[in-house]
Amino acid sequence: MAERTGIAQGKTVLVTGAGGGLGRGFAIALAVEGANVVVAARRLQTGHETVGLVNQRGGDALAVECDVTSLDDMRAAVVAAIDRYGQLDAVVHNALAPAGAPTTVEALPDETWNGMVATAIDGSYNAAIASHAALVDSKGSLVVVTSRVALYGNPQQPAYAMAKGAQRGFIKALAREWGPEGVRVNGLAPVAMSDAMEQLMTVDPKLRDRVLGRSSLRRIGDGAEDVGPVLAFLVSDASAYVTGQTFLADGGGYML
Repeated sequence: MAERTGIAQGKTVLVTGAGGGLGRGFAIALAVEGANVVVAARRLQTGHETVGLVNQRGGDALAVECDVTSLDDMRAAVVAAIDRYGQLDAVVHNALAPAGAPTTVEALPDETWNGMVATAIDGSYNAAIASHAALVDSKGSLVVVTSRVALYGNPQQPAYAMAKGAQRGFIKALAREWGPEGVRVNGLAPVAMSDAMEQLMTVDPKLRDRVLGRSSLRRIGDGAEDVGPVLAFLVSDASAYVTGQTFLADGGGYML
């Protein structure tokens, strides 16, 4: 990983879904930028693996077992972060159930719909409720990882588009509600290679070409190298006057 600026130096950031995929890349990038990272993972073993990768890069991280569909789990993760580091400066809600194979809404499996609602919608709510008091104390921020699909829709991804669109509404509502308390709320819409994307590319071999075709930079990003620094900016004091926004880090695939 390239040398960074230390823009998040001293911040404590809790990242959900950080046991693998984009969440793991985010945790590594935040640590490289100087943050203490709380790795919230549904399986503690994968969380410890992420912590090991953070430690290899000289960072400090703590793994906690956390199912974002459980408010009790989210509250426990926040308590663990404060017990270890003294305060919580930011929460990044990234965890998401598998999007499943492309399908029409009529053929969509119930488990795919329910998984999206539970992790993206209920999970965003749980992250907000569990962290609100701590973020007020630190004048911190909440970042919800959404998608450009929330901006333009996508055929045969009805559950994913629904969930990501709902998150954008939540981001804007909370930004207005929490702003007077000094807490910022933003969204991050990345396009980067992940375990989930690789699985989708196996199911849909033409997906890689479609993703590359949308990118003005003609490449698929890396979670740690390309998207992580944007996330570090959003949790840092450098973005102290930014709230209610969704930042696209997608190589110029969608332009507002």
